[in-house]
Amino acid sequence: MATVKRTPPAPTSRKPPAPKSASKPTAAVKQRPTSAKPATPTRGPSTRFTESLTKKLDQQTRASVGPSAKAEQRLAQRVDAKVKASLAVGAPRRSSFTSSTSALRGQLEATRRLMDTGVQLPRGPADSRGAEFRTVPTHHQESVARVVRRELEAKLEAYSPHVARELAPLVRDVGSPSFYRTMGRFDRDHRGAWLEMAQVQRSFADAEPGYDGRTRAYSESMRLTLHATAVLHRATSTGNQYETFIRNHVTAFRENGGSFGNLRIGLSGSAEVLRNTPLRMMQQAPTLAGAAFDEDPFTQVAAELVRQARAPYAADGEE
Repeated sequence: MATVKRTPPAPTSRKPPAPKSASKPTAAVKQRPTSAKPATPTRGPSTRFTESLTKKLDQQTRASVGPSAKAEQRLAQRVDAKVKASLAVGAPRRSSFTSSTSALRGQLEATRRLMDTGVQLPRGPADSRGAEFRTVPTHHQESVARVVRRELEAKLEAYSPHVARELAPLVRDVGSPSFYRTMGRFDRDHRGAWLEMAQVQRSFADAEPGYDGRTRAYSESMRLTLHATAVLHRATSTGNQYETFIRNHVTAFRENGGSFGNLRIGLSGSAEVLRNTPLRMMQQAPTLAGAAFDEDPFTQVAAELVRQARAPYAADGEE
C-alpha cells in the first residue's frame, strides 16, 4: 500500500499582536511653507491720498488755536482711525473708503469754520459746570429763547448764508414745542423718531411746574441746549442726525449738572426728572451708554449759549 505524504501547513503571515504601549507618539506632520505672503496694501493713489490726508490733518490740528482745537482734534482722530481701518486686510473698496473719508474731511472743515464764527466753549472742567440755576420768571422764558435764536442766526450767517437761509425755519422754532416736528421735516429718514421726541419734550415741560427751582432751571436749560446743538449739527453734518442727537444728551447732562459725575441737581432732582421720563425712551439706553465719555463740542457751545442767555433774566439769589 502506497504511503501518502502529508505536507505540514504553511506558516501564517499573521504576527502576534504587539504589546500595548502607553501612547505612541505620532509623527509630526511637516507643514509646507505657503508661498502666499501676508497681504500688504499697495502704495497706490488711494494709499498715498489717505496717508497725506492723515498727515495734513495732524499738522492742522497741532497748529490750530482757539476754541476749535478740541473739536478738530476729535474729528482728526476719527479720520485717522478710518484711514487705518481702510488699510487693513479686507478693507472696503477704494471708492467706498474715499467717499467716507471725504465726508469726514468735509465735516472737519465745516466744524472748524463754524467754531471760528466766534462761538465760546465753557471754561473749567466739565464736572464743575452747570446750568444757570437762578430762576428765570415764566414771562421771560421767551426772551431767553429769543437770545439763543439770535446767537444761532448770527453764527450760521457767518458760517454760510446759504445754510442760514436753509435752516431759518428750524432756528425760528428753537425753544418752542414744534421744534422737533420741524426737525422731522428736515430729517425725513427719522421723522417718526423726531415726532416721538416732541411728545417726550411735552411731558417734561408739563412736569416742570412741580419741580423745585434748581431742577426746573436744569430742565429748561436742557431743552434749549438740545435744540441749539441739533441746529449746529444739522448745519455741519449729514450722518444719522437722530442718533447723534441722542448721544449728545450725555454731554448736555454733564454740562447742565444732571450727570452722575456732575449731579448739581441732587438725587431728588434727578429722581424727579427720571420719574417723568417716558418708558419708551429706555430703548435709547445702549446709545447713551456708548456715549458715556463723549464731550461733544457743539453741545458744549450750546450749553454755554443758554447760560449766557439766561443770566440777564435770572432773578438774583433765587434758585
